[in-house]
Amino acid sequence: MKIGIDIDEVIVEFLKGYLEIYEKIYGKKGFYKDFHSYNFWECLPISKEQAIRIAEEFFDSEEFENIEFVKGAKQAVQTLSKNHELIFLTARPVKIKEKTIRFFNKHFPESSFEIFHSGDFFAGNKSKAEICKDLGISFLIEDNEHYALDCSKNCEKVFLLDKPWNQNMKNQKNIIRVKNWQEIMEMLK
Repeated sequence: MKIGIDIDEVIVEFLKGYLEIYEKIYGKKGFYKDFHSYNFWECLPISKEQAIRIAEEFFDSEEFENIEFVKGAKQAVQTLSKNHELIFLTARPVKIKEKTIRFFNKHFPESSFEIFHSGDFFAGNKSKAEICKDLGISFLIEDNEHYALDCSKNCEKVFLLDKPWNQNMKNQKNIIRVKNWQEIMEMLK
């Protein structure tokens, strides 16, 4: 079975590292729980351009090289990769593709994964929904409600990992809200 998996906030804790960089630059704290949207400029007193600049600074930082895993994600990937084809879908910019590949090679040296950078945020490539359709992905694990809804048209099931920014998502036929990786693993059995 082909399983698509988002990277930021599903595999790794991107926002936590991002907020550290934000605090270094602006001297103010940002709080994870206050992120009602994954458009960071809607949750912090900054412009979209400033939000992107902070992300780029984070991409170039040592913190990014040592980004933390979401609880249970590393073990889940190791387990799932034994019996399924895992395909990682990310809205990260293509310019950090090599860093993303190095991260996966470092933490999963026994496995080989395909990583696709969508054009959902940093324009230019296919959307996650188009990638899911083209590759025949059966299940997707995602944290962004908009991507989940779009991809649900092409996937058998989408697991929406519960986050502060996806609380407005209404119940959908083939979108299942999950609290953590343990729930995802139970449902994939």
